[in-house]
Amino acid sequence: MLHSFQQLNISILISLLISSTIPDNGTQFHIYTRKEHAGFIVNVEIQKQGYDFPGQRMSCYASDLLLRQYIKATKMPDHSAHDFSYRDIKPVYVIVIFEHTISELRLESHDYIHHGKTTFNTGLDLHMPERFCIIALDVFREIPYSEIKKCSQSAWLLLLSTEKLEDAERLVQDYPWMSPIFQEIAALRRRPKEVFDMWSEALLQMDENTLKYQVERMQAENEKLKSEKQIFEHSLSKSEAENKQLQARIAELEHLLQESQNK
Repeated sequence: MLHSFQQLNISILISLLISSTIPDNGTQFHIYTRKEHAGFIVNVEIQKQGYDFPGQRMSCYASDLLLRQYIKATKMPDHSAHDFSYRDIKPVYVIVIFEHTISELRLESHDYIHHGKTTFNTGLDLHMPERFCIIALDVFREIPYSEIKKCSQSAWLLLLSTEKLEDAERLVQDYPWMSPIFQEIAALRRRPKEVFDMWSEALLQMDENTLKYQVERMQAENEKLKSEKQIFEHSLSKSEAENKQLQARIAELEHLLQESQNK
């Protein structure tokens, strides 16, 4: 489904380009986008310097996207955990874009896009929702421009890889539909405060959402504890009543035994 960048929103790609203004210190960015009409969720991560354990990290990102679906469903009005089932799980795509690829992701074949999913050695075909894509921009940049296949996918990769003005001009000449995208990028670069304000607002909203979620989770845990306390108190009250009945029965039997011995 994600065999080209065409299915990614242009605004996301512009955000990726903005990241090139950040110092090259290993900074990473996470961008989540939900394609409700297409029925899948995407997590895009950009790494200026590759991190260790990429496979484990990507698996964690995919698991997070799956869990987010359950959490979101239970927070919707008139919905609860009981309304959500496995059939509601949407496919999740984890896309990691490396500006500088770590050695274990470099192959002798010089492939720069790697697609992956869970498969079985017997050919068993199960609907496994996780899909992965690794994009090595530095490996792509090693290909001479004249040898790059002219297509929309190459255009997007060139857009993400372009650093010099002359390269941008050549790209727009070969792909005229890229012109408005570069114009918007240029406008954003001239207004860096606006860009960072945009990110600050987004981060603030994420913080608020996280805080709200934590409060709701604590409230849910509190309600659960109250319910468990009520059950315990009811059980304790019932046990005390049964104990009193037992004590009364023992006293009655002792009284009968005493009368029997006195006869």
